[in-house]
Amino acid sequence: MKLTWTTTASIILEYQGTVIAFDPFCGISQEGPKTDRARDLLTLYRKSQHIFVTHGHFDHILHIPRICRKCPVSVYATKTPAATLIRRGISPDKVTIIAPGHTQQIGPFKITAFASRHCIFDLRLIVQTAARCIATKQVRALLKRLRLHQTFPENGETLMYEVSCEGKRIQILGSLNLRKNVSCTTGADLLILPLQGKSSLTPYALSLTAKLLPKEILIDHHDDSFPPLSASIDPHPFAKEAERIYGITCRIPSPGELYECTL
Repeated sequence: MKLTWTTTASIILEYQGTVIAFDPFCGISQEGPKTDRARDLLTLYRKSQHIFVTHGHFDHILHIPRICRKCPVSVYATKTPAATLIRRGISPDKVTIIAPGHTQQIGPFKITAFASRHCIFDLRLIVQTAARCIATKQVRALLKRLRLHQTFPENGETLMYEVSCEGKRIQILGSLNLRKNVSCTTGADLLILPLQGKSSLTPYALSLTAKLLPKEILIDHHDDSFPPLSASIDPHPFAKEAERIYGITCRIPSPGELYECTL
């Protein structure tokens, strides 16, 4: 099984000719991909036959209508992001509305959706973000991103996915949070962990790691992909502590580059 990380929380899984994408995102432009990298990502995502959405924020679904245009792609999402996608031009017959507990067999992949939660931004992070934008004279850009954010509601519908294929289990988080009584099993072969959204990331991410105890972690969403609302995150302090406390190795993709591996 081949796994590719592209940017933010975007993951592509491939095996025996079946290609599935999770939360594909090409960049911040509302009008569509304009840079060479964004166009390359759009081409890459269009190889997907199925797209699964963890939640409805813009950095998870903004470009799905463009990906699906003229392509036979099926999209799986909860009610709120499904409504957003249809409102933004995707054909309703391409969208399947799912809920926690939904299980889908697609070729060699078995995908199960679990109820999760979106990360709750703390006051310190909000103040730090505002201060950074003021210092760099990007307040107008920040307000523009916040207005965009408001048009892509999450509505408490964040999902976590578990993907099983050929004896391997991958757990995919789209945001750094979990339900208090998460119902999925521990010990997955790989956990996709988005390291973004808290001022004190390492202790918070470690608390989630303790609940899931995967064999290995792939850190994503640590890149500055929608500035000035986002920021680059150094994942190494968390990776060091995950190794020290739990003996879990972390894979750390380099922002701006495709990361590919086999499982």
